[in-house]
Amino acid sequence: APPPPHPPLLPGVDASDVVYSTEDLAARVYEAHAANRKGLTLYVGAHMQLQGDPIFVPESFSLRLVSASSLSSSHRRLSDGPVGEAGTVGGDSIDAGGLSRLFDVGAGASLTLSGLTLRNGRADGAGGAIRARDGANVLLEYVAIEDCRALMVGGGGAP
Repeated sequence: APPPPHPPLLPGVDASDVVYSTEDLAARVYEAHAANRKGLTLYVGAHMQLQGDPIFVPESFSLRLVSASSLSSSHRRLSDGPVGEAGTVGGDSIDAGGLSRLFDVGAGASLTLSGLTLRNGRADGAGGAIRARDGANVLLEYVAIEDCRALMVGGGGAP
């Protein structure tokens, strides 16, 4: 079945750059890395439930994920409103369901998240939402982290 319709995106954003599931997201990262691409920008077009392992950002790869609703011409821009309004922090979300952390960022890799909410990440080690390995860079722009826990350090994110 085709993904649900999403409000129109800003000009220059191709519909093929929008992901609606964590399986599609993981596959797109894998395919881009296997094709020796250095990075990828994708738009999260739904509230997504993680279905297994964390989303892995391979070594020396750059992944940027942006909430599609933050770009929608029918919503307010990220900087125009308080937390919780459409197009601000938490426009679209990724939920781990308490089964694992959400992202595992490889050494020397880069992860940028914008306008998303990360929920229900769990880890026995470090980084309940995001584990950033040595030399990894993580940038969070207007991101909410809710109910993420790690047994060692960093409920939200840690090395």
